[in-house]
Amino acid sequence: MTATKNFFKRIINKATGRNKNTQERPVDLKSIQIWLVSNLSAHLEIDPREISLQESFTEQGLDSLGMIRFSGEIEAWIKLEVDPTLLYDYLNIETLASHLAMKLCLPAE
Repeated sequence: MTATKNFFKRIINKATGRNKNTQERPVDLKSIQIWLVSNLSAHLEIDPREISLQESFTEQGLDSLGMIRFSGEIEAWIKLEVDPTLLYDYLNIETLASHLAMKLCLPAE
């Protein structure tokens, strides 16, 4: 693992309280979307109904540090390593949820 990845890992683990995450892994695409909406709304301190599946994370108010932290929260939740820049590759909940479902070999619905 590169020095940069190790650096981000330490930041993410500290910022997310990685060992405190006890939520179960997702079972399908819908459960991923629900978790992403719920946790993004909590992170942004807004009502979950204000979260869009198609609008980009930045358009919804997530800054670069928030994206790295949120990536860490996702990693802790799914219990698989994800790149800290995950939200730069998958720009909204819809594309990110599809990617995570494929990564976890989950059914689409």
